[in-house]
Amino acid sequence: MENLRNFIGSRAGMDRRARWVGAWIVLLVVAAAVQATPTQAATYYVANNGLDSSPCTKTMPCRSITRALSVAPAGSKIEVGPGVYGDIDGSGTVGDSVGEETPSPPCMILITKSVTLVSKDGARSTVLDDPSVGTAVCIFTAGASGTVFGKLGKGFTIRSTLPGPPSGFGGTGLRINEAEGVKVQGNIATGVQAIGSIGFSGEAKGATLKSNIATDHEYGFYLTGSEGLVLTGNLANRNVGVGMPGLGVGFFLELRQGESVTKNTAIANLHGFSISADSWSSFTFAKNTALGNGVGMVIDTAPLSGPVAVTLGKNNNFFGNGDRGLAPPFGPNCGLVIRNLRYAPPNPVTVNATGSFWGAATGPG
Repeated sequence: MENLRNFIGSRAGMDRRARWVGAWIVLLVVAAAVQATPTQAATYYVANNGLDSSPCTKTMPCRSITRALSVAPAGSKIEVGPGVYGDIDGSGTVGDSVGEETPSPPCMILITKSVTLVSKDGARSTVLDDPSVGTAVCIFTAGASGTVFGKLGKGFTIRSTLPGPPSGFGGTGLRINEAEGVKVQGNIATGVQAIGSIGFSGEAKGATLKSNIATDHEYGFYLTGSEGLVLTGNLANRNVGVGMPGLGVGFFLELRQGESVTKNTAIANLHGFSISADSWSSFTFAKNTALGNGVGMVIDTAPLSGPVAVTLGKNNNFFGNGDRGLAPPFGPNCGLVIRNLRYAPPNPVTVNATGSFWGAATGPG
């Protein structure tokens, strides 16, 4: 009888221990699942009826993007509602009224941490207006690496209206410096064709610029030292430096090994594409279009000495260029011009441009 009681007691203890072990297993599985699920970044909100004394929440948004950047930690998302930001009172000076951006010269909006900055309703409805500071949006320092500025249907119109000489150079829409892996997408940079004005610029290492528009600057896209650049689906239109004959470039690019320039369009610029490279066979240049420019493409061989062999990709369409008042060697139906600005005598240059249309069946002209 005693043995029976001991057996029952030990069996009950085993059952209790089994239940405890089962409970701990469930807790461990739940904890592991929670750790494995990525945390969703916090979202901060900016609206044209917000207040900069607010915490930038959805129900209590900020008025300025600079305020949201000051409270949002790295890795956050900032969503901007429709309206005008920057010079909201139309005075011609940013920062002189409540709710305007607080400039950090030469930048109206300075991004120094990795964030995702998008508009709620897209570029046509969301305007960043800089008539006075110099550069509307700066993505600066290594801390801003990985920043996302705009997305398809959620970008910004960046309006830079500095007049240029004699008061200085024209404004820049967006500039990248030291930040790597930045993505810029779905934005429109507009200017007033001032000397020195640029739509999108910088040393954009590892950057992706996709589906952006640059119009009415001296340079639409001015990208240098941009190792790992991906430039695709962008439009450069009417980039002409007023008062400086011969200046005005849709895409000014210093290309590096492995970079990709595809599906971009240059219309009604003085130069559609102006390209130099450290190696003329190590990048991709394909499916681009130049239409109605003074010259479709200028290849500058100045960075290299000695014989130069240029290999361009296929399926580019360059036609209807020329006849915009440019002096020789530019002229009617001018698809491609090769120039050497440094070495005398000029480098011997050979060009492989097969598989593309240059405005004439005979090739580049």
